[in-house]
Amino acid sequence: MVCKDLGGECAEKLSAGTPREMVDTMVKHVMENHPNTAKAMEKMHNEDPDKWGNEFRQKWALTTEE
Repeated sequence: MVCKDLGGECAEKLSAGTPREMVDTMVKHVMENHPNTAKAMEKMHNEDPDKWGNEFRQKWALTTEE
């Protein structure tokens, strides 16, 4: 997956073996590289904690299908 796939700003490829690892990788990447996006994501999470997670799970499933 790339940063933009997960709501970020760039095309940097992020990889992980599990959904939880991908979330952790994305959070770290966004906080280090896109602080304004990190703030917007935090606000979105606070307003609707399930929205990003639901979208992420759908995208993750597409990347793991063969």
